[in-house]
Amino acid sequence: MLLKSDSLSDIGRQRKRNEDCCYANPATGLFIVADGMGGHPAGEVASKLAVETLRELLETAEVIKNTQQLPQRIEQALQQTSQTIIRAGQKHPQWLGMGTTAAVVMMTEGQAFIANVGDSRIYLLHNGELRQCSIDHNPTEPVLCHGTVLNLSNILTQALGIEQPLEPCLRQFSLQAGDRLLLCTDGLNNMLSDADIRLLLQTESLQEICHQLVALANQRGGHDNVSVIVVDLLAEL
Repeated sequence: MLLKSDSLSDIGRQRKRNEDCCYANPATGLFIVADGMGGHPAGEVASKLAVETLRELLETAEVIKNTQQLPQRIEQALQQTSQTIIRAGQKHPQWLGMGTTAAVVMMTEGQAFIANVGDSRIYLLHNGELRQCSIDHNPTEPVLCHGTVLNLSNILTQALGIEQPLEPCLRQFSLQAGDRLLLCTDGLNNMLSDADIRLLLQTESLQEICHQLVALANQRGGHDNVSVIVVDLLAEL
């Protein structure tokens, strides 16, 4: 299975720092995006620590070779990463309460093993059709509070580094040559519709796709940091 990828992370137009972090390695088939939680201290520390810890736990020969155990290994890695972030916050008071989303893809032997915590997303473009493969961990229904209807879609019910039971979304599906995956933080999908994303993903150049996605998100307001990874599954030579 041959993989090709490109990625881009941008601060956006309204934030003072970039709290996103992303990692792409076609050689090992590991791809990660993380979005430090807004309103929490040291979001940029949490996202970077999440990516570094997940890389350390998942980019080992033992993990990569044991395909049947990958879902369990990915879930274990997310649980351990969450605890690592919690311990770092306890050790450094200025980081206490930090958290992050995470979207993880491991691709091997024609299979995609995916996991997400929070609202960073994973999309699959297959035969021109776009499908969201991840699940957003935030409330979907408005609530009534003291006579006011509140939209809580920006509140996460799951995140790494938060003292609560972690229940990541875990999925596995087969891939075909020509399939294209997108990992992104919500700075992208909050600004662009699925139709926008689908259209731009059909550009040939992966680098151009990344730049166009980020540019359009900023053109629409750039309310948040935006990070994207685009991955192509190529036919074997």
